[in-house]
Amino acid sequence: MESNLFDEINLGWLGKGHNTAIVFEGEEYNYDEIKRKTNALIIKLTKLNVHEGTKIALISKNNIFSVLLILACAKIGALCAPINDELNIDQTEVQLKTINPSLCIAESSRILDLLGKKISPDCNFILLSKIEDSCNESSELDLIVCEKLCKWDSDLLLTSSSGSTGKPKPIVFSQRVKLLRAKSAITIWKLSSNSVVINASPLHHSLGQRHLFIALLSQSTLILMKRFRSSDWIDLAIKYNANFAIPVTTHLRSLFSEERFKTIILSGQFSAIVSSSAELSQDMRKIMSQSPTNFYEMYGASEIGTATIIKLDDQSPKNSVGKAIKNCKIFIYHKDSDCSNTFNNVGEICVVSPYAFTRYLGETKTPTLEIEDNQYFKTGDLGWMDNNGFLYYAGRLDDRVNVGGISVYLNDISESIKRLDFIVDVAIVGIYNDYFGMVPAAAVVLDSHHKAIAKLNETKIIKKIAAFLASNLSPYQLPRIIKIYIDLPLLSSG
Repeated sequence: MESNLFDEINLGWLGKGHNTAIVFEGEEYNYDEIKRKTNALIIKLTKLNVHEGTKIALISKNNIFSVLLILACAKIGALCAPINDELNIDQTEVQLKTINPSLCIAESSRILDLLGKKISPDCNFILLSKIEDSCNESSELDLIVCEKLCKWDSDLLLTSSSGSTGKPKPIVFSQRVKLLRAKSAITIWKLSSNSVVINASPLHHSLGQRHLFIALLSQSTLILMKRFRSSDWIDLAIKYNANFAIPVTTHLRSLFSEERFKTIILSGQFSAIVSSSAELSQDMRKIMSQSPTNFYEMYGASEIGTATIIKLDDQSPKNSVGKAIKNCKIFIYHKDSDCSNTFNNVGEICVVSPYAFTRYLGETKTPTLEIEDNQYFKTGDLGWMDNNGFLYYAGRLDDRVNVGGISVYLNDISESIKRLDFIVDVAIVGIYNDYFGMVPAAAVVLDSHHKAIAKLNETKIIKKIAAFLASNLSPYQLPRIIKIYIDLPLLSSG
């Protein structure tokens, strides 16, 4: 094993450096070019006094510079903290104050101007385009200096969960964890230098980072998209003959609405497509069953990585997210009961895994449960296991509202509405009510046929949804408001 993740990646590409490593915005970069640009950036960063332990914030969309910065931080031993560029200025300020970086690189000069007045003067703000120019300079690394720069257990990446709420939980990953996660995924999905991986998830999200590392460490080609658009995704998949992807469910739903995508998966072009949650419609599952493409479901979290997988076929239990992967253990915890880990009882999903994150940055305490000398991470997710060891996801622990003293899980309502074949997307939220305190409300997106009907008679569609729910849910679970939308707004992560 090499001394850091960048050197480990370099070792795998020996003799293959002329091969295309990344495709971005129509431009192909071979690995030798990626390595040269990264080395030039390392020199620039060391001149800016970046060293092991330095925290660097990056505010930008997906781009080649983001890749170079992550690799450079791996060599130096710095902590790279990509931040969602769709956050408003106040949310971004909260993120930066939580991270407390020494260097902040941003794509937008406006963001730099606004943040420069709010953040500590000890933070050096630099426009991305200015530092990006240094990546094109010829460079020779001082190998003696670089050999002393970092260790495998040094912090590499920081991602923030709950970043849009103003209460970020900064999740820190070491180089070792990112390497172990990538190698596990490469083994599970049988990736090789013949693989072409397509990714539209942002690099500030752990799923986007997963795509990057599994591609680079398997010497695959990575098609990196700046943002997701179903038609662009399909165009790129066809042009570059993509054969592996882990799209989030919202992206997958959008793709399934395109006839060209159905043609691709029925052709067997993809060796595997992995869904990152268990919210697939019956229509989607039907098409999957007819396709030679292998479809998989997985469950996990940023903090623990992938915990379970399942192949979606006629033999797999309906709605299960699978069994624990090698070296992972799952425990279902019931706070107010002595029936922990008994079968078919919903409780909090707890996981112990060698792929777990390092820590939360700062004073945020890691929620753990000690069982037989193992520290299980308490995910905050609800689920249950059957007597064959298959896990079923049941929503978030905090994904509920108190309706007149009764706890209502919003995921139950969401899953019920999704059983209507004309519902394309749905969001259930809790809203204030004078009498009950909180009540559920539903926002739905219809298929094209029912959108046309709703234009003429929206009330008719809403009554149809309400009647279906009334026959499938308890009275206290029924949404007090149902509204139809053209689409639902999404973060860049989907």
